[in-house]
Amino acid sequence: MSGNSSSKTVTRYWFKPHLVDECEEWSKEQPHARIVPLMRGESFRPKGNELILVLGGYAHLFCRSKIGDEKLTFLVGRNALANGSAALTGGNHLLRLLAPIPCSLAVFDVPLLEESFIRDNPALIIELSRSIAKTTNLFNLRAFNMCFHSSVSRLCSVINRITTQEQSPPDRQVSSITQNDIGALSGLHPVTVSNTLDVLRSAGIIGEISKSHIDVIDRNKLLEIEAYGYGYDKGRK
Repeated sequence: MSGNSSSKTVTRYWFKPHLVDECEEWSKEQPHARIVPLMRGESFRPKGNELILVLGGYAHLFCRSKIGDEKLTFLVGRNALANGSAALTGGNHLLRLLAPIPCSLAVFDVPLLEESFIRDNPALIIELSRSIAKTTNLFNLRAFNMCFHSSVSRLCSVINRITTQEQSPPDRQVSSITQNDIGALSGLHPVTVSNTLDVLRSAGIIGEISKSHIDVIDRNKLLEIEAYGYGYDKGRK
């Protein structure tokens, strides 16, 4: 993915996971977990009520529908829980974690709903609750966008939520995102992603795009298009 930026002021935004560095208390519990290292391209499927914490690197979380097809749902980074809702509701059989780069997982098999566990571990329960709330909000927003927003709005929504202006340490970044990934997260075909990025680039809203960053020329316009579209999905200003 590449392109030329204009002479306007360009701000570089770095791709990042949806979830990263959110569960410090759970990360302290590593000695009580089973550690699973994953090489690039390897997958892990949680079983039963296992709760998964990504320790290092990042993972793609896929969810399988009732008809069997998988969808990329979230990018889960360091010290973030991947499957809080599924661990509590018995939905782990629908999930798969894929390592686009080498990463490690902490697998917890703990009685999350037992009164004694909740009473004895309030900090863990608070982090778990916050993680579930955030992932639920992200999922609901994605579902809303796919139902009611145009392709360009959905693409801008994904860009706005997985980028940060600050260049984070390498273990907090997404170093190898692809147009296929962006398409999966926005519910768009990769060709549509490519064409829509070309439209945004031609309109002077974005510049260069790589697997690790995107140069943004007009952030306010990017946010505006996410909310309203304004015909950019048809190639017009």
